[in-house]
Amino acid sequence: MAEIIRTFTQSQPAACFIGKAFSSKLWKTPPEMWGTFFANGWFTLIEEKLPADWERVFPDGSAYIGLERGDDRGLNAYWVGMFAPNDAEVPEGFEKLIFPAAEIAVAYVYGREDGDIYGNEEKCLAHFAQDGLAPKKDAEGRFWVWERYACPRFTEPDEKGNVILDICCITG
Repeated sequence: MAEIIRTFTQSQPAACFIGKAFSSKLWKTPPEMWGTFFANGWFTLIEEKLPADWERVFPDGSAYIGLERGDDRGLNAYWVGMFAPNDAEVPEGFEKLIFPAAEIAVAYVYGREDGDIYGNEEKCLAHFAQDGLAPKKDAEGRFWVWERYACPRFTEPDEKGNVILDICCITG
């Protein structure tokens, strides 16, 4: 059973998100979308646009991201991609979303990569709220939350076969 093992805040520099939005016309599920990203080398196209010092400027900035847009009705939009500097070139066919510098809430969700680690966004948002770190909403009541697949936390299972998936949101 997946569990939240740590929550904290982190400063995130101004950055843009480069990626693609989920479309039910193109993919049946977000996991199928992720498979397409890997199969087509789309992460590599984004990584080629990152400066060599990006990880120094933005710790965990080279992580793959599952970005979700939410409101009071729940999470209702999904993108796959990466954060990059605002002036990064956007590969053809990708979208760019601008994010200001912000404090973000981060939860480490510990569990098995083969299933139970996913789908814990609402649980993390509730945990953030208990800690006074509710997601920052815009004038329309919308907010961002994302899965951050950071190396090596997510890519190298521990002795129990568990990994850590980061769930993040802009707080304030």
